[in-house]
Amino acid sequence: RLRHGLASGPSSDMAAAAASAATGAPKREGKAVPEAVQRVMDAAALATDDAPAAIAALQSILGGGNKSPDGVRAKELAMQELSLIQANEGNAPAIAALLRENREFFAGIPKAKTAKLVRMLIDRVGQIAGAEELQAELLDESIAWTKAERRNFLRIRLQTRLAALMLGRGSFHDALALAQALLREIKKLDDKPLLVEIHVLESRIHHELHNIPKARAALTSARAAANAIYVSPETQADIDIQAGTLASEDEDYKTAFSYFYEAFEGHGSLKQRAMATRCLKYMILVQIMTGSVEEARGLISGKQGVEYAGVSVDAMRAVVEAYADRSLAAFQAALADFKEEIVDDAFISRHLQRLYQRMLEANLARLVEPFSCVELSHVASLIGLPEPVVEAKLSQMILDGRLLGTLDQGRGQLVLYEDADVDEAYDGALGVLDKLGSVMDGLFAKARHVR
Repeated sequence: RLRHGLASGPSSDMAAAAASAATGAPKREGKAVPEAVQRVMDAAALATDDAPAAIAALQSILGGGNKSPDGVRAKELAMQELSLIQANEGNAPAIAALLRENREFFAGIPKAKTAKLVRMLIDRVGQIAGAEELQAELLDESIAWTKAERRNFLRIRLQTRLAALMLGRGSFHDALALAQALLREIKKLDDKPLLVEIHVLESRIHHELHNIPKARAALTSARAAANAIYVSPETQADIDIQAGTLASEDEDYKTAFSYFYEAFEGHGSLKQRAMATRCLKYMILVQIMTGSVEEARGLISGKQGVEYAGVSVDAMRAVVEAYADRSLAAFQAALADFKEEIVDDAFISRHLQRLYQRMLEANLARLVEPFSCVELSHVASLIGLPEPVVEAKLSQMILDGRLLGTLDQGRGQLVLYEDADVDEAYDGALGVLDKLGSVMDGLFAKARHVR
């Protein structure tokens, strides 16, 4: 959860300086904390006990006409603290209003600070559940504003954020078109850090469109650009997550585990609990997919699972136990009980569907093994699934050669055949005939020369 107070607020130089003053740390250049900044600190301190009073005090600071350097600094700090309080309260419209009402203020401060504040406010809205529509609206408005003010760097950053939001909302083709347009522009500017970020985003979009070769090519481009520069731990963790995702699509789960572990370590070092928990879920998933139940249990009960214990880890525990028991009913119950943690995550949902199909095939093969002829209704009652589902799966197994038999749909029966013993004499006879053919060809060739 977000926390109030300057010490846990945005990691900017202003906030760090104010926090240093508030905790009694040495003052910069021996100067006292300016009165305007002290007012922001006092207002922010009220947030824990009286949030409305803190909001009112911070709004009065923002509405003041103090244009001195200390006054501007205080307004920037007040904007950060006010948006933090409103994000904690889930008040996305108030943060949107804060962004819209301060366009004039942004025009009067350095572009770097403007970019930082605008992106911070939009990210605050994104932290609130159900505010995706408002966040997209703010991004569109801010992009139009940056075009009017000719702030290209901020515009590109906002368009990148918009493309990521489109990806999250399922508008894959729109997101891809925007990302590719940004790539053409960024290559001209030679901004490699941003180029890495957009290539990773492009790879994620192609993956969602099930275009794995292009997803892999985009990730390779991201790595090539990243090798030439210093990459932040967060960006490197994003690259590792995408690499693990693509390795999982090739069913190379051991390699995927190593990538997810690196990403887990990266996000854990940055104290990004949500992303670290997501990586831990992926680590458990790939262990399940390889059939390593004990290793998956070890992750859940070990140091990582205890540190990031919660609903997400409980969801993966339910899946592990269902797989260990080979229980389709328990597996389906886990999907129903933890829909948000499992089904709503496209990566986990896709691989768990594969796992479910594997479990279903194994259970059906085990159930029908004693029979030479069995009614489909009986098999359906044994496995606890509707008869049409069982019939469709058995038909698929027969066509794929994983089950030797046939379906008698008129009688509603499955007829199974015994595995035919392969007589090695047939292979030997074919080998002899092949050799004889080679000998005869050689004799005919020699006969031509004699003539």
